[in-house]
Amino acid sequence: MRHQHRSPEEWLQLLEEQQNSGLTIGQFCHQKLIPIQSFHNAKAKIKRLRKEVDHVKAKAPPEFISIITATKGDEHDASLVLAHGATQLSIPKSTSAKWLSTLIKELNS
Repeated sequence: MRHQHRSPEEWLQLLEEQQNSGLTIGQFCHQKLIPIQSFHNAKAKIKRLRKEVDHVKAKAPPEFISIITATKGDEHDASLVLAHGATQLSIPKSTSAKWLSTLIKELNS
């Protein structure tokens, strides 16, 4: 008997169907005429892919913070505005880079 090639979506559907069926994997595969080893291989592959996706998501950088340079009439009143969601922090242009770096490091820890 020739084995049927199934897409990842089809395997996901079959895995979910088996879980909801109340049947053992062996019973389910027998009923659906699926080789048990193929079922186990697909299940392992999907589990491995999910772990890889979760690992990538965990390493994803935090949301970007928009930075806006605001001016009030002339260049001496300029400030840096850090915005994240509904929160805004306005920092005078004269603020030292070292202080700003320390602030960002503390916010990230």
